[in-house]
Amino acid sequence: MSKVKIFSMNTARICIDQHQETSSGRVYSKLWPTPLIFSGLGEMLLGMDQLFDKCGYPQAFNESRSFLDHPKRMRHLKMPEPQLKDEEMGRQRGKCHTFDLVIQSRRMSGWQGILMDPDRTRIVHFDSEMELLNNMCEILDAKLLTG
Repeated sequence: MSKVKIFSMNTARICIDQHQETSSGRVYSKLWPTPLIFSGLGEMLLGMDQLFDKCGYPQAFNESRSFLDHPKRMRHLKMPEPQLKDEEMGRQRGKCHTFDLVIQSRRMSGWQGILMDPDRTRIVHFDSEMELLNNMCEILDAKLLTG
């Protein structure tokens, strides 16, 4: 029997299915019952940020200003309940590449955390979404070059 990998609640599995002019794929998290489908890494970031705000975790350290009439974020005092099982999340793989993303904090209206391969052979720390995107693109571009 194989050992099931345990994912923390602040971990997302990013499955890149295409990487050419734009990257597209799926994001899985224990916080959401269904995958977030994206076409473009910017769309991925915005979608994940909206879902984090909706479930209140990882909690943002400041509230973004908006002049639109949006519902207020849910404020959680306790950890949200898992919506996706570890086994299901661990089975997901991208056609081009798979990343595990751990969001350690959401300070200064940005993300800070760790980006890694599922087998933990490559671990990269980032302090902003721009650093995260740059690291992802470098890894994906290098993979395209090496075939």
